[in-house]
Amino acid sequence: MIMLYPPILTSPGTRFSGGLHLFYGERVMDVADGLPKFLDAPSDFGGSNAMVDEPNRTGWLT
Repeated sequence: MIMLYPPILTSPGTRFSGGLHLFYGERVMDVADGLPKFLDAPSDFGGSNAMVDEPNRTGWLT
């Protein structure tokens, strides 16, 4: 697991493809990308393994 800050993704030659969303329960934006969304973290990382449903669209929470 790594913490990835958005400005890193804009660096030339950078390619990154995430595999899941951690702490999605604390989000400020919905992301409809088909990846697993954990309320906190998977049990392998000490979390509850609880998941959040996929949103209908990507966008800021209102």
